[in-house]
Amino acid sequence: GYATFSASSSASVEWTVSVPTAKTYSVVIRFANGSGTSMTGKMNANGGSYTSFSLSTTASWSTWTTKAVNLRLNAGTNRVRLAAGSSRGLPSVDRLDVNDGATTATYALTIAVNGNGSTNPSIGSHSYAAGTVVSVTAIPASGATFTGWSGAASGAANPIAITMDAAKALTANFSGGVTTYTLTISTSGNGSTSPAAGTYRFASGTSVTITATPSSGATFSGWSGACVGTGSCVVSMTANRTVTATFAGGPTGLFILTYRPTTAAADWAEYLAEGIGSFSAPGTYTVATQGTGTARTVHRTILVAQNTTYDGRGEVLTPVDMGDGSQSEGQIPVFLLEPGATLKNVTITAPGVEGVHMMGNNRLENVHWTDVGEDAASVRTYFPGGDITIVNSSAHHASDKVFQFNAPVTVRIKNFTASDMGKLIRQNGGTTFPMTVYLDGVTVNDVSSEIVRSDSPSCYVYYHDVVSDLEPGEWWTLRTTPIPFGGFPSL
Repeated sequence: GYATFSASSSASVEWTVSVPTAKTYSVVIRFANGSGTSMTGKMNANGGSYTSFSLSTTASWSTWTTKAVNLRLNAGTNRVRLAAGSSRGLPSVDRLDVNDGATTATYALTIAVNGNGSTNPSIGSHSYAAGTVVSVTAIPASGATFTGWSGAASGAANPIAITMDAAKALTANFSGGVTTYTLTISTSGNGSTSPAAGTYRFASGTSVTITATPSSGATFSGWSGACVGTGSCVVSMTANRTVTATFAGGPTGLFILTYRPTTAAADWAEYLAEGIGSFSAPGTYTVATQGTGTARTVHRTILVAQNTTYDGRGEVLTPVDMGDGSQSEGQIPVFLLEPGATLKNVTITAPGVEGVHMMGNNRLENVHWTDVGEDAASVRTYFPGGDITIVNSSAHHASDKVFQFNAPVTVRIKNFTASDMGKLIRQNGGTTFPMTVYLDGVTVNDVSSEIVRSDSPSCYVYYHDVVSDLEPGEWWTLRTTPIPFGGFPSL
C-alpha cells in the first residue's frame, strides 16, 4: 500500500530506520504526484534541521518516481520524518529506502526519436542522479502514430519509466504523419549563429539558412557537417543534419581570462575547468549578446562579456547535459555574467540547473525561471561581487533558495514574483561578509522557510510593498532588524 495526504502544510509521515554506522546516507522516497504541479517536501532525522527539496510531477497518481536526499543518521535507531513544505501538502508516498552512502553518481539518459514526433523530456542528453526513475512520454506529430520504444526499453507503454542505474539511450519510434528531421547547430570558438546553437526539428524538404557571427575580434573560419567553406549555409532538411560553425581568435579581453581572485584561487581554477560548459564539454562557453526569441535547448554555458548586454528577445531556454535541477553540487550555469553584464528577456525552464552566475555589478531584467534548479542565480565566493539589480522577473519551484550570495553584494529587487520555495535569498551560511538587500514590490508565496536568511551581523534588509502568505514575523532570519523604506521610483 501507500500513503495519501490532504492539501495541508501539516501533512507528514514518519519512519523508524536502523543503520549500523553514524554517517550520511542516501534516503530515497518513492512517490507519485499527479497534481500537475511540483510540491515541496522537507526531511529531517531525529528532530533535527529540515532539508527542503522539490517533489516533481509525474504523469499520473499511479506513475511512481523517486527522490534521493542525503541525510545524516545516527548508529542504531533513527526517526526519519517527511513533512510538507507548503500548503499543497505531499504527494502519494509508497516507501522509503536507505542506501549505504550519500548519492553522488549521475547517469545520462539520451533520448532520440525515429519518425515524426517528440518526447518529454525533450530530445537530447539529460543527467539524473543514480536511482532516479524518469518518466518519458512519446508525443506523435499530427497524423503520426507512436509505435514503440527501442534501446533502454521496448514495447509501446506510454509514458514509460526508466530507472537510472547506468547511462542509457532511449528512442521513441513513430510511423506516418508529416516527415520531420532534426537539425543540430553547434559552435566552436568565439561566435554565435542564427538560429542559435541547439537542436531543431523541421518538416522534410525545408530549407534552413544559418548565419555565423564572430564575436568582437574573432573571425569565422568555416562550416563543417552539412555545410562546408565560409560562404552561406543553406541546409536542405531531407535527413537529420548537423552543422558546426568554427571561429578563430576572439575576445582576448574577456574578464575571466585575466581575473585572479585573492582568495579561493584553486576553486576559481577548478570552476573554469569544470564548472562551466557542459558535462560532455567542461570548461567551454559561447560568447553571445543576442538570443533567438524562440524556444530552444542550450548545451553549454552562454558567457555575457563584461559591460555587454544579452537580449534573449523572449527566448525560452531548456538546458541539456548540464545537470538534473536538484540540489546536487557540480551542476552548470546556463549563463555566466562577467562584471557589468546585463541579461534580459529570457526564460529558463526545467531542469534549471545552476541558472545564472553573476560575477558582480550585474542587471537581470525580465528574466524568468519556471522551475528553479540548484539556484535561480548566485554570486560565488571567488567572484568579485558588487551591485546586483533584478527587475520585472519571477521564479517558481525552488526546493531550497532562489538566490544565493557568497560574496559581498548590494542587491536591489523590484517587481518580482516567486512561489513554492524554501527561501528567496540566502547568504552563505556561517559567513560575516557585508550584504545589503532592498526589496520593493516583491510577492513571495508558498515559502517553507523564510524570505531572507543570513547569519552575518553585517547583513541589512530594507523592504517596501512586500507581500507573502507567511506571517510578517516569519519573513526574516537575521541578526539585524529589517527596516521599511520608501521604495524605488525606478531601477
